[in-house]
Amino acid sequence: MSEVMTCMPFEQLMNWVLEEKKTKGTVFGQHRAYAAETDRKLNIFERNLETPIGPAAGPHTQLTQNIVASYYAGARFFELKTVQKMDGAELAACINRPCILADDEGYNCEWSTELYVPQAMGEYIKAWFILHVIAKEFDLGAQDGFQFNISVGYDLAGIKEPKVNTFIDSMMEAKDTEIFKECKQWLLDNVDKFEKVTKEDIEAIPSDICNSATISTLHGCPPNEIESIANHLFKEKHLNTFIKCNPTLLGYEFARKTMDDMGYDYMVFGDFHFKDDLQYEDAIPMFKRLQALADELNLAFGVKITNTFPVDVTRNELPSEEMYMSGKSLFPLSISLAARLSREFDGKLRIAYSGGADYYNIDRIVGCGVWPVTVATTLLKPGGYQRFTQMAEKVMADGVKEWKGIDVAALIAGGRDSNDFAAQRPNQGAVLSLRVYHDYVVVCAKDQRRQLLLCRHGLAGAGYTEEKAVAVEEISPVTDNQIVGDSIDAVVNTAFVLDLLGLERHENGGALGSQAAHGIHPLEAIGEHGIEAVLLLIFEGRDLTASPLPY
Repeated sequence: MSEVMTCMPFEQLMNWVLEEKKTKGTVFGQHRAYAAETDRKLNIFERNLETPIGPAAGPHTQLTQNIVASYYAGARFFELKTVQKMDGAELAACINRPCILADDEGYNCEWSTELYVPQAMGEYIKAWFILHVIAKEFDLGAQDGFQFNISVGYDLAGIKEPKVNTFIDSMMEAKDTEIFKECKQWLLDNVDKFEKVTKEDIEAIPSDICNSATISTLHGCPPNEIESIANHLFKEKHLNTFIKCNPTLLGYEFARKTMDDMGYDYMVFGDFHFKDDLQYEDAIPMFKRLQALADELNLAFGVKITNTFPVDVTRNELPSEEMYMSGKSLFPLSISLAARLSREFDGKLRIAYSGGADYYNIDRIVGCGVWPVTVATTLLKPGGYQRFTQMAEKVMADGVKEWKGIDVAALIAGGRDSNDFAAQRPNQGAVLSLRVYHDYVVVCAKDQRRQLLLCRHGLAGAGYTEEKAVAVEEISPVTDNQIVGDSIDAVVNTAFVLDLLGLERHENGGALGSQAAHGIHPLEAIGEHGIEAVLLLIFEGRDLTASPLPY
């Protein structure tokens, strides 16, 4: 795979999307489309939002394809990959490869977009057009049901440089950019390719793409520099502005004890960044000043919780001396900081969240009034963008309340309970083999004491082979495309599974038996019924209600 990302022309992308959908029923490999209920819109920054979730600024918001795949699966809030004055080849030369590891918790040693800033802008604008078109063409939701949020860094001088300044201005109003004109004209010239999208729909695609920004700063950025960037975005650009905060605001002792208690005692970090980063006693008065300024300007102010967490490379995880931790191990730190700031501001400080959010906790985060929520590490696991479908369905099942503040008590309780979340602890299991047991497909864990049973009526789990098999009471039928549990470890094909059920010596048994997890491939839909992949899961350290299997 090339280390250099290549931007594709809008025409090629649009034809790809239409042809793949027509011939395969997928979009950039995503099998399940999330269709939003257009009468259940949320509102933030005085714009509509169909779901309060999306990809964080990172590997999933660099190219147009990333953004389109996320939207198709259920994302509606897009925190675009950070841009700064260093870009393209200059930036790429500073990044060691590989730069991301997500075997369990996540680590990375990469920064902002590796595209040149004008290229990044082009990718975002191409995605803006495609999302507006497929929203109607594929019945995915309203054409105004999603939002783009730009992420800029890392200092005021860099943000004021022509390259980044032009990016900000163009994302706020894109009608005069060449890429905006090109996309619009291609759609008008090829309107006959669409069944539902009309010329009027294309003409109505708005050119004011972004009205919000997230400030991303490097570790060690002084408080006056952070505040000066926010003042610039408020006063000069009139953008709703969030400041991305670091977990180091919690203090070294809290972070060290939390990681140790959660089982991440192998993570090595000193107190340097805790002393060098923004201090809590400086942050609070700054946030209060910025909130007052935002109120005066009739704009929104908030914080993004949190940035990644710097730790030392001690086990050759990545080719670097320091790396940035993310994912489930970041959750107890991020949710604790969110709770602490919410208590400080009596729930009136708006918080956007990104720090170990995933299927297992995202509904509780949103339920506290903390949204939008963006994710990255969970998308690097099996299932990829399709995990947005699970998260969106779970979050929107009962709807999301209009934001009137954060439920401080619930958020504080969530922070205290984070140490008890089995899904946030290091993964100790691995799938080694699959076999048929009566009417069930059994997935055995590496210690041969714990196993999963997949049956016709749902997901079963956590049994002991030396005693008796037990089935967990779940409501996740095999015929669903995905089954939800605490730790996704392997992907197998549902068509094989359905063939195997009840047929202990089926001809396809060898396709699943005695394979290591890395040898089980996420096959595409096969067979005349086009049954898609199903995720098999291992539960880690969680109490489960069990009942005996029928024999």
